[in-house]
Parts: sequence; structure tokens; C-alpha cells
Amino acid sequence: MQIKRQTYPLYYKETPDYLETFFDVNIDTCDSKDALHITLIGDFILNDPDLKKYIDSNQAKYALMVDCPTTNYKQLINCSEHFKETLIKANLNDIVTITPMIIAIEDIVGFTHNSLSKDYKGAPITIPNGGIIALDDEFEIMIERGTPRVIESICKFRSGEDYGLYDYD
Repeated sequence: MQIKRQTYPLYYKETPDYLETFFDVNIDTCDSKDALHITLIGDFILNDPDLKKYIDSNQAKYALMVDCPTTNYKQLINCSEHFKETLIKANLNDIVTITPMIIAIEDIVGFTHNSLSKDYKGAPITIPNGGIIALDDEFEIMIERGTPRVIESICKFRSGEDYGLYDYD
């Protein structure tokens, strides 16, 4: 996932906004017996009391962004710390990217954190509703549904001198 810089701090392993914060997610996948669904089972690991207080006060939430470019499927799934989420395989094909995150579910005015880098110390911080507070590395799963069905066109094209350059039925 390409990270766009925000006007507020973002915890990610590759950003220097937080000095001592740990956020990680363990996820396993499991196919259903009928092979029509895939289940994501996992745990969010957040060793940071300052960020945890925003989750506990319902100002922020754990979430998974599920993205499948092949089918144009995209869904943000709100999760609890320990989660089990089922996806319908008919919506997915080929590579599916899952990005774990913590998002604000309301405007957080006066955001504070003890481990912010010096760039944010003392500055008034507002994290907007829907703003990403923390990200973990995305991971990919492969969904194979087989060969797509070929659908015949409803138009039949003919070419030739009798019909001009192109004609259709």
C-alpha cells in the first residue's frame, strides 16, 4: 500500500511519527467446506496504551481493507481485537490484498500520544473521521475460481462489399 503523508501522525513501520509503538496482526485463512467462502481468523496486537484508549472509548476501531483489483471488489471490515470474518469467494478472483489498520470512527480533536516524534510534540492534532491512525503490512491471498466463462456478443458483425465497410445484425 502506498502511504500518503497526512497532516497527523501515522503509525507504520516505515514512518518516524511514533517512537515506541508496536502494532501487528496475525491472520490465518480457512476455506469453507463448500469452497464458496474464505474465512479470515486473527488477532490485532497493539502494545500501546495511548492508542488503545481511543479504541476502548469507541473513537477508533480495528479494521481490515480487503481489495481485489481483478473484480473491483473493495470492502472495509470493522473488526474486534480477535476476529473471524467470512468473505464470499464469488466476489474475489486472483490476488486479494488485505491491509490491517486502526481507523478513527469520529473526529479526534486534541489527539495526544506520549511517543510522538518531535515533529508532532506540542502541536494541536486532529484526526478526521475515517483517518488511518495505524497500519500493518498488507498481505496477499490467492483466490482461484477457474477460467472465466466466455459470453457471446449480442451483436454479429459482418463485413464485405455488399454491406459497406461494416454492418451488424
